[in-house]
Amino acid sequence: MGLQKKLQTFRDDEALGVTKPLTEALLNGTETRFDKVMTSDNYRIASVLHPKFKLAFLPVEDHIQCKELLLSYVERVHRELHPPVMAAASASASSLGNTDAGDDENDLYSFLRKSHQSQSENSVSDQVCNSI
Repeated sequence: MGLQKKLQTFRDDEALGVTKPLTEALLNGTETRFDKVMTSDNYRIASVLHPKFKLAFLPVEDHIQCKELLLSYVERVHRELHPPVMAAASASASSLGNTDAGDDENDLYSFLRKSHQSQSENSVSDQVCNSI
């Protein structure tokens, strides 16, 4: 992006009229070569997460879209790393041979579901928004 901006300033400079075809060719070549990278969601997420760049490399009108992209990515990763609590609780209950997993009074591990549910009520997207 930095190279493209510098080439655009050279292209727009009237004093350098002789180099205009070279500048145009370089701009077209960089756009052709790096177009897929520059429009990639993974590239944008990686750049936003880098402490040096954050949102500074983006035009102001793209900030909200990129924040939403980052939030959806973080939520997707969170869901992958932390599967739903009920599935994990029923899996652990069945592995222990507990036949009354649905009955909270007889379930020795029912406190685990309740504490995990209260922790998961805080949305991951709220936590990420507050840190940006």
